[in-house]
Amino acid sequence: MKIPTKILGQSKKSGFLIIFLGLALTFLALIIFGDSTVITEQVVTLALISIIFIPFLILIIFINFQPGFAILMFMLPFEDMLGTGNFGSFTRYVMILTVLGGLFQSILKNRKIDILKDKIVQLVLALTVWSLLSAIWSFYPERALVVTGTYIGNFILLALVLQSSSKWLPTYWGSLIAGCVSAIVLSPLIPRPSGLDNEPSRFTTGGQDPNDLCGLLIIAITVGIYALYPKIQSNIVKILFIFSILCLVIAILLTKSRTGLILLFILSTTLLSRKFYRNIPFYLLIFFAISIMFLINFDIILELIDVKIAPLFARFNQLDGDEFAQARGSVWIAALEAIKQNLFLGVGSGNLPYVIDSYSEVVLPRSTYNPELGLSAHNIILSVCSELGLIGLTIFSSIFFAAFKRVFLLAKKDNWGTAMSISLFLVAVVGMSLTWERKKILYILLGTISFLWKYRNNSLERTINAENN
Repeated sequence: MKIPTKILGQSKKSGFLIIFLGLALTFLALIIFGDSTVITEQVVTLALISIIFIPFLILIIFINFQPGFAILMFMLPFEDMLGTGNFGSFTRYVMILTVLGGLFQSILKNRKIDILKDKIVQLVLALTVWSLLSAIWSFYPERALVVTGTYIGNFILLALVLQSSSKWLPTYWGSLIAGCVSAIVLSPLIPRPSGLDNEPSRFTTGGQDPNDLCGLLIIAITVGIYALYPKIQSNIVKILFIFSILCLVIAILLTKSRTGLILLFILSTTLLSRKFYRNIPFYLLIFFAISIMFLINFDIILELIDVKIAPLFARFNQLDGDEFAQARGSVWIAALEAIKQNLFLGVGSGNLPYVIDSYSEVVLPRSTYNPELGLSAHNIILSVCSELGLIGLTIFSSIFFAAFKRVFLLAKKDNWGTAMSISLFLVAVVGMSLTWERKKILYILLGTISFLWKYRNNSLERTINAENN
């Protein structure tokens, strides 16, 4: 049931009144409680910011929350460095505004929120509740509550995608690609994570770990190639898009991430296997051109490979000398021991790095990003099972099972379905060596899959009704 336009107009007017009233109260508070020597500067600064912020606030909360989510997608590569002192990250503020807008507009226009009917939404909500309950038996309850807050934020991201319009889906993912390219271009100006001080040759940006950055970039590339590129009509936009994808690929190579190189190999294999039989002459032409280049410039190419390309793959030959690579096996053994001793309930959400040393028979290295903590499980299954127990792992596995079941059906008829199926598989591969169960991009993927599934079912229902009529 939709509310009449007149009521919507009155609500928007009320929204304007509330915002300007809040601004007036802020000025009043500054005048009463502020320092008279700086009050003029504070008022002027706030007034200037309000010129930009208030229209944005009105747009997101009362008119359309989806531009706010597009901004969130753009900021994903930067989220680890967008801090604002003790008040959290800038992305958190944008998320709060977007959530308020999504709730207000959904309730105002439909008088109901029907996302809880979706199976994946129900399972993610169950995982969030279980994380909250784990604070009861956690070794560090405060950490479990903090991690539960992360799960709540991820649940909100999933819900916002599901509440969006189909017209905004390409905009969301296009914003992510634009954000990734911007983060790469601005990397000389962005501070590196403190834990990478001993590896200056590895590229990263946005304050992210190189392996996590690779995961984000490879998902952006996958969705871009399979879902966005086929819909581009302009040749100029196609050229810009190709350059953007190449920029992301080069960034992955420069991170010297073993995980990133494996992901690139998998994505390249899927692309070649899908198009090989339709493009055999094209591949033969490329092979012939490369062969000619080798014959003419054999020495130059060998030198280029030796100086520039070989170092990108050198870390595969350094496993024996890599302290953390060697320790990964010991970490897995310690995580298995934690699972054995806390089979059904786990040690508590987010608690494994705090207690992993007590389950290990050897001395484990400390986290490079926080020396006071032990290492994470470096495996998504071991991490979930050790922290949330067999019950939590069952819920988490059910989320993946439901998502894969959907994307396999979606991929048969739709480019978006193909993009989501490959992206979800790549997340599963990332999860074999990284702890990704709380990454935002995973839940945005799940939200996109749920949205596509809802759109498919609605289309089928309309088709059946049309046939019956």
